Amino acid sequence: MKSYEQILKLDGLEFIKQLLKFEQQRFDDCFFSSPKSVFEQINIEFGIFPNFNPYPVYFSGDITKPKDKMIFIGINPGFGKIGDQQREKEYLQTNGLFEGYRNIFSDYYKIHYPRPFSIFGNIKSFIIRYDKKVKNNEIDWDWLQENIILLEMIPYHSPNSAGLRINNLARYINTYFRATTKIIKYLNPKQPIFITGFPKFENYFQNDLFKKIISFDKVGSVYRGKINDKYDIIGLPFLKMPRVGLNQIIKDIKKP
Repeated sequence: MKSYEQILKLDGLEFIKQLLKFEQQRFDDCFFSSPKSVFEQINIEFGIFPNFNPYPVYFSGDITKPKDKMIFIGINPGFGKIGDQQREKEYLQTNGLFEGYRNIFSDYYKIHYPRPFSIFGNIKSFIIRYDKKVKNNEIDWDWLQENIILLEMIPYHSPNSAGLRINNLARYINTYFRATTKIIKYLNPKQPIFITGFPKFENYFQNDLFKKIISFDKVGSVYRGKINDKYDIIGLPFLKMPRVGLNQIIKDIKKP
């Protein structure tokens, strides 16, 4: 099995495919087993204590066709019910992580959930206010499959983002966040990337270790900046019932 560091030397779609192949193998083979227990590793690095071994999530959506798609970045995937987790894991085992996550909106969520839920429902509410051309009844799982890609800042599941922490920031930047920036480079977005739950990461982004990678300023309820001086970002509060309201968030985004 290649190491995470070896895979990081790859680029483009091949990097993403090999990364997910590596993650699937180590979650299948080493989740609880010592001396290289994945459970212990993510506990030490992020304070996450999973009671199940769902596969990590680096992206959701058709990453092979990134042109003109809206790109969102979440903090990390949450836990669902154990039965739902097992069903999703079986879907991913059948299809493989790359193909499974690439088609997850139309091939899995559409079958098992009548409408966009959780973060996807929040993204839907945001989009219909951000882009007036998109109507509420247009956005279903097929629409999301065609129009968005969701990345995850930390790919491992946590039941509560409020307790999320990064215990070794230098290692995180050189591994997991490097993977995120390599995926962004492959996607090559021409419109801003939306980072939801940005305030949870603000203190980390202000660290000297991050200053050469991310720059940003706060504008009202949102943040504007760049990744690697190239890709525009808009940092958003969590989109689930934000204190300032979605309409105010949109106003702040559109300020000159």
